[in-house]
Amino acid sequence: MYAVIEVVKDNLEGAQAVQKRLYDCRVDEKQFSPGDPRKTNHEATRLNKTESQQDSSEELYTQFLSGCGCFYSSKHGASEDPLSLEQTSDPGHSTFTILPGEGEWHVGDQLKVLIKIKDLQGHAKTFGGDVLVAWLHSRTLSAGVAGKVEDHLNGSYSAVYPLLWEGSAQVEVKLIMVFLPEVMLKAHLQSQATVIGGTGKSEHSGYYYQGVWRALGGSRVQQFNTSSAISQCLKGKMVHLYGDSTIRQWFEFLDVSLPDAQHFDLKGSKQAGPHMILDHENHFMITYRCHGPPLRFTSIPISQLRYIANELDGLKGGSDTVVVIGIWAHFSTFPIEVYLRRLQSIRRAVVHLLNRAPGTLVIIRTSNLKALTLYETLTNSDWFTIQRDKVLRAIFKGVNVKLVDAWEMVLAHHLPHSLHPQPPIIKNMIDVLLSYACPKK
Repeated sequence: MYAVIEVVKDNLEGAQAVQKRLYDCRVDEKQFSPGDPRKTNHEATRLNKTESQQDSSEELYTQFLSGCGCFYSSKHGASEDPLSLEQTSDPGHSTFTILPGEGEWHVGDQLKVLIKIKDLQGHAKTFGGDVLVAWLHSRTLSAGVAGKVEDHLNGSYSAVYPLLWEGSAQVEVKLIMVFLPEVMLKAHLQSQATVIGGTGKSEHSGYYYQGVWRALGGSRVQQFNTSSAISQCLKGKMVHLYGDSTIRQWFEFLDVSLPDAQHFDLKGSKQAGPHMILDHENHFMITYRCHGPPLRFTSIPISQLRYIANELDGLKGGSDTVVVIGIWAHFSTFPIEVYLRRLQSIRRAVVHLLNRAPGTLVIIRTSNLKALTLYETLTNSDWFTIQRDKVLRAIFKGVNVKLVDAWEMVLAHHLPHSLHPQPPIIKNMIDVLLSYACPKK
């Protein structure tokens, strides 16, 4: 469910606080079994270490799993007894209230929402730990922005949305996972409020307006609406895409958008590649190759498996080279150490590449929300995606790479969440990618 607000540039009559039911996406406790994440008691360690120190897998494991805030945890309360099904969070009984603040909203203000979680019996929850996401959007204006959710650890949550356009907007909150103490990681019990349902960063990377992604800070996102505009940007460049099917989407989008370029059949599988696009007239090349195991499909010969770090070590690099990496979707069903150590090797290869060819552009695609189907909820829920996204951002912090914030770009859009975002979202992601490759002078 959602609530509608009106944002103006000047005076606006105050609105009364409204209560709406939470978007119902609850999964019964009996149906949900995400596994038992490993616990750790290591102390926090700062990220600003030399590369030689970071080469230790065990040290990185200690550093990130303990110190980066990659896991969200919450006080259960006085009792650590398992919850009954009736005590689990129920969106049907829960409400959110739009706080009127000064009685009006203006462009540039922040909208605040108070969320009250109740259980299946209608009783107010007295502890936190649920995972919620929030967003604000307008279908009329094709506008949207992600909200930030804060857990007060007492059954109440706050969501804050920046108001970035004039006109009406719909406020939405979705519960994507209920807190189950027997399966949640409780390495860091906290007494202060905690930011949840996001990727750990406090600022917004951008927002949609009139269907176009606008960056907040950094380079301005340009629009590449024609094949000639894309070709002109890519002229003289080699673009290498490595990752899962969410990166293959980008390759396929570019393939369709460049009808004059030639797609070479390298006899690879559709899922894994390798794939190649060549444009002789504009002298550019685009390649795609799937990352190495773990993979959740089996239609690929072992001889075609490649690890991203090994591929990066084989690149010459330079100002004519663009490297795009997106690796996350196949790792959500594996222990976090597997993902962290894979990113460690990729990070090391990226640092080596940038050292030998400083002009190389490296772009990282983050993870994104998925549709909460029964299968995805049981095997690969967004709770696991959030943890891995935090690890990815932490491990590449301080490295000269660019991020395409797929998490916010999917969350802020009015289209349904999906592992493979729909074409309008992909088009905006490609615009961000090409804007990095061809910044406006």
